[in-house]
Amino acid sequence: MKFRRRFTQSGIFVFIIIFTISLFVSLGTNTVQTLYENTAQFNQLTSPKAIAFNVNQSDKISGDQLMDVIKSKKDICLVKEQIFYSIYTGKAIFYNYDMNMQVPIISGRFFDKNDFSKNEPLIVIGKDMKDEVIVENGESYIDYNNEKYRVIGVMGYNNRSSILDNTFYIKLDYFTSKYNNIQTIGTYWLLDGKTSDTETLFNDLNRDLNSKNKITLSKVEVDRSQSSISSALYNRKFTIIIMIVTMLVIGLNIFNITYNYIANKRKEIGVKKALGGTSFMIAIDIICEFEIICLIAFLISQVMYFIIIKFGMLSQVFGSNVYFLSGIITLVVVTFITLIISLIPIKRTLKIDISDAMKGR
Repeated sequence: MKFRRRFTQSGIFVFIIIFTISLFVSLGTNTVQTLYENTAQFNQLTSPKAIAFNVNQSDKISGDQLMDVIKSKKDICLVKEQIFYSIYTGKAIFYNYDMNMQVPIISGRFFDKNDFSKNEPLIVIGKDMKDEVIVENGESYIDYNNEKYRVIGVMGYNNRSSILDNTFYIKLDYFTSKYNNIQTIGTYWLLDGKTSDTETLFNDLNRDLNSKNKITLSKVEVDRSQSSISSALYNRKFTIIIMIVTMLVIGLNIFNITYNYIANKRKEIGVKKALGGTSFMIAIDIICEFEIICLIAFLISQVMYFIIIKFGMLSQVFGSNVYFLSGIITLVVVTFITLIISLIPIKRTLKIDISDAMKGR
């Protein structure tokens, strides 16, 4: 009876709004979490201390000349960002030290440092690039820029999609060898190394290239987020924007439904007051009733959230992993905001006369 009484017309409206808000907060959090993890996964070859740069006088140096200087360095990593093959985006890479790469591989393997000492064009592709593969004598190849790169690994997951599905990595030395000057390559380069002092590494490389090839390097600022949402929230600007937008949208909606819900309780409040109920106990009873509706709506929204994510509905938008962080954030936001906001109309409603309350005024 009590359960049925809670779901009056206003109670059903509260349920629908809280369900909708909870579901979209969870899916929104999931989307942001997936975005940051995908970005981190795609950028894990280089660390946050990596230096982005452009090559000045790039028309005066060939790809082979650049790689001769790079290969003379110890513990160095060089990445050419944003190279393309049909609809796929990739990176041309070189490194000569052991890396702890956590790349999901469906078949084959990822690069290791020994691959870069071999005179062989190699490539690692995402699983969605399988249709581009050419098979010759039992070996798989990708024809890139008129060079057949042997496929040594396929990235991705068997049971879900990821950012790696449409990406690829190729050896930088073979990529640059096609260019008599690197001006036509475009985009920026990323320099990293085993050492934490990438500034010294950059200065040494700049000096050697200037000495041998009469060119210089200039640093550029690029946006390369590599953190999960939990660490990204340490960024004050990001936190302020997220908090303001979230609180405004959710707060306004919840304030509206809370005010209407409690306004419809005036007659009930009058009856309880007439029967000797104290303002405190009446307030507690109404808040508990309201929070139970919110909790039921939240729990059902989480079941729907789980179904949407687990069964891959719109996985390209919301991701393919269920994150407990999404549910925790949603529960805290919904519970805290509904509790605080409900106190305002309850306090005002409890001040009305019993006779007015009985009439529902």
